[in-house]
Amino acid sequence: MENNEIKFYWQCTSQLAQGDIFGLDLVAPYADREIRIFRTKEGFHGSLVFASSFEARIWDYKELTDTLEGIEPHQRLWPFETNPQGLREMVIVYADLLKFFILASQTCDVSGPKSKNFAIILPIVTIASFITNEKLPIGLKGGEFSDPPKWATIIDVLCSKLGKIPDSLMRDPLSLPGEIHTLLEGWNPTIKKDREIKSQIRNSLNAARDNKKSYIYYLPPRGEFKMPEGFVDFCRPYILPIQTIQKLQDYRIVSLHSPYREEFGQKLGLFLSRVATPAPIKAPEI
Repeated sequence: MENNEIKFYWQCTSQLAQGDIFGLDLVAPYADREIRIFRTKEGFHGSLVFASSFEARIWDYKELTDTLEGIEPHQRLWPFETNPQGLREMVIVYADLLKFFILASQTCDVSGPKSKNFAIILPIVTIASFITNEKLPIGLKGGEFSDPPKWATIIDVLCSKLGKIPDSLMRDPLSLPGEIHTLLEGWNPTIKKDREIKSQIRNSLNAARDNKKSYIYYLPPRGEFKMPEGFVDFCRPYILPIQTIQKLQDYRIVSLHSPYREEFGQKLGLFLSRVATPAPIKAPEI
């Protein structure tokens, strides 16, 4: 439910700022020890595959270096060497598709003449995405609880219990959480196991929205900004070149309003700098 009395968001300014929220499809790769280099069959930079009729293949690191030994020096581009157009190596890695993300770098690091070369962004997990994609041990006990292949998404469980939810609603991150809340409120199961399942679903949703947790920052929905309900995941930082983030400025949908922007930055800093400390020494009683 939206609380319009709280000025949590505001319109983005002309410059990039910490707390700016973007809404677009962005590929976010994970670091990977296995090196799978994407280049032409001759060993030239992978960007040529999309700009011409060169055929492509995946290269092992050593296989590529051995092949490059036979290429003329002026055509040779060693693995992970930036090409003359400034493009970096193209590789095959696992990745996520981010629909929404927030700029985590300090404003002074991304705007102005002293901006850094890279910016840090954090993914926003919408509650709709959590409902449809996150697999949980709902309705499981004992040995089944520790068997991930038996886990299910909230939406799959509800569809099996209450009937199929329209596809148009499933694709609507703004409306889906409210509809799920309505379904849960109206579901009055008579079977004990179903009552337990309903309780598990409610507990999971509440946990995903619990702003007291150190590793998330809750984001309320705002229909006027087309901002769905969700949370920032501090455990999954990614980097973007400043030039790239500057080109994406028009995809900003909203920004955190002060003092929530400062609260976001402080909470992120506390999460990253947290250390284990001993319990306070108790003074002897007099």
